[in-house]
Amino acid sequence: MSLEYITDTLGALHPDATVGPSVSDESVRYLVIPSAARPALVLPADSSAQAASACRSYAKPQGVRARGRTAILAGVFASGLGNIVFRDHILVGPSRTPGLDEILSELLNAEVALAFPVGKVRSNRKPVVQAISETGVVLAFVKLGVDDLTDALVEHEAAALGHLGSLDLGIVRIPRLLAAGEWHGRRFLVSEALAPTKKRRSDSGQALIRAMRDLARADGVSRGPFAELAWWGGVTRAVETLPSTAPALRLQRVCAELATIGQSPVAGGSWHGDWNRGNFAVQGDGVLVWDWERFTQGVPLGWDALHLALGEIVPRGGAPTPQRAAQLMSDVSSLIRPLGAAPGTEALVAALYLVELGTRMLADRQAELGVAMGAIDRWLLPVLEPMTQRLVAGFEAQSPLGIRGAEA
Repeated sequence: MSLEYITDTLGALHPDATVGPSVSDESVRYLVIPSAARPALVLPADSSAQAASACRSYAKPQGVRARGRTAILAGVFASGLGNIVFRDHILVGPSRTPGLDEILSELLNAEVALAFPVGKVRSNRKPVVQAISETGVVLAFVKLGVDDLTDALVEHEAAALGHLGSLDLGIVRIPRLLAAGEWHGRRFLVSEALAPTKKRRSDSGQALIRAMRDLARADGVSRGPFAELAWWGGVTRAVETLPSTAPALRLQRVCAELATIGQSPVAGGSWHGDWNRGNFAVQGDGVLVWDWERFTQGVPLGWDALHLALGEIVPRGGAPTPQRAAQLMSDVSSLIRPLGAAPGTEALVAALYLVELGTRMLADRQAELGVAMGAIDRWLLPVLEPMTQRLVAGFEAQSPLGIRGAEA
């Protein structure tokens, strides 16, 4: 399946070309590492500098061992031994139609080669392609849609980058949008490559909080009933259109219950939508942040910190236990208040975040692809449903007439 993904991607990058293990002497050569049986990266085979650069850029390692593996892999290619150590090649034959490498070379005013990771099977998986100069400098990244879902995400990210580029984002640094449009029937965007350095800020924890707060407030802050947020109208419509599975019906009931306390106030702003360890780097005079395909305005303040914290308790390839998720959601004050969440609204902000995440998982059909987090009936709903019941009961207890706001 992964090898099929690779050949399909190469066919999209080089339209009308023949893709296979042996094509012709004029072929563009790609190297699959570590092997065609267990592919992780597809690299340009004819340049050690370009291949080494691609390894360093895509790895985004966090732990000591991960950094060590990346350094070794990049060193193998930098030494010129990559084609000896790794032997599985895929060739792309010549074509009368210009390939994406040729288009990017013209756009960037430099000859480039392409590289991309294979990634895990997910409904939103799409090619994320590096454009690398002859000297091994990563000049740009390209995202290419492969179906309706990924087309929509690419188009949304292009619009987000264009919008955010006009705002004061404080210490947040985002990639500049270089081009966007349609490539052989699918949406694409080209953004500059943010270049993390080895220099880290001494106050990285505080800088991360400040960056989240700067982004949350970049488009302004609102205060009022959560049912009046732009996000709430969108998510309730999305929930109503989900296929009638048992988890979807349970999520619909949660939304109906929350709607009865829709006058409960929250502070609203913007969020990145997928703030995780792989999507930012705290360095230099700011925080570099990429992958903006989930950026949304008009959401409760605090979600980015909550999303990052949830990601920290998710085991690799798995999902959090209901107990760990419930513990996190019950103690979020220190996470979300620095971003502007008002005292007393923490539980509501956390519940609304789980509604957003559950809707996303179901709409993207992650469970059908075997993604553990997508099985929201096993971990998310067992946390969200009792949270919702407590919120509704608390609202009724505080109401002068003991009735729900929507019925008053």
